[in-house]
Amino acid sequence: MNKIRFIADKDTNYVFHMLSVAECGYDNAYGRSWRKCYPPEDLAVIKEQEQLLTVRGGEHCGALYRLMVAEPACGKMPAKEYYAELIRRVDCGDVPESFQEDTSVVRRISAVMVKHYDHYIENIWPGEKEKIEAYIPQVLALFEKSNFTDRAEELVGCKLLSEYFSATLVTSVQNGAEAIDISGEQDVFGILRSPRDSFYFIGHEFIIYLHGIRYRGYVKKIAKRLWRRMKQIQKIEGNKIHVSCSIGIVIAPDDGIRYEDLADEAGRRLYRVKEEGKDGFYIHG
Repeated sequence: MNKIRFIADKDTNYVFHMLSVAECGYDNAYGRSWRKCYPPEDLAVIKEQEQLLTVRGGEHCGALYRLMVAEPACGKMPAKEYYAELIRRVDCGDVPESFQEDTSVVRRISAVMVKHYDHYIENIWPGEKEKIEAYIPQVLALFEKSNFTDRAEELVGCKLLSEYFSATLVTSVQNGAEAIDISGEQDVFGILRSPRDSFYFIGHEFIIYLHGIRYRGYVKKIAKRLWRRMKQIQKIEGNKIHVSCSIGIVIAPDDGIRYEDLADEAGRRLYRVKEEGKDGFYIHG
């Protein structure tokens, strides 16, 4: 039974929309089609920081990716409010120590993201949302037919909670390093694709919830098993690939009891692995 919910989220789409129109990590027809709507000097503010703002598979994790892209794309608050709060923090000197040297960059990018948010929400998002919502029933059927979650449960050796297993569809990330294409003929998970319009997952980050874990060491065993299985993937459709797998692990109630707190801490630990060279896992204690 498919347990994945598919979401059309305005803030996730806005963040990656701006990256695409600025040609920051993405060079595609979507970005080119909307680029004329934005002042070149605003897009240059984002494009100039491409190395800091993007993730390139096993090549690098940009130092500002989590702060400026991943966290606002989570949609916990409107992206405009998130970036406005970053500006306030920079102006007050309340910035994480690790980002002290980049505070002016953080402020400039945040100002651009605040400036263009309302225009996107009012004029662009309604059409993109309509496209995504029309496609969701089709992609649900594809995932059901592929037995995707059954195979995922077999891989990790545990049942997955359906209420928290979700994926956000975005329309702006074609040709990006993180994008998983679900159009075309067949995707990397063996799911038959739709020949219609292109939709994509931001596929570098997934959350797996495990219940019934009796001792802490068993979580490490599951992480090692998942890491080893991922490393066994060496070819897709005859093409040689290199797969790196970074895992951040949290355990309730030691690391929190709320879904949001656990997800946030898992994300921080994931990015700690990435920042320390990738390809491993981290569990505190």
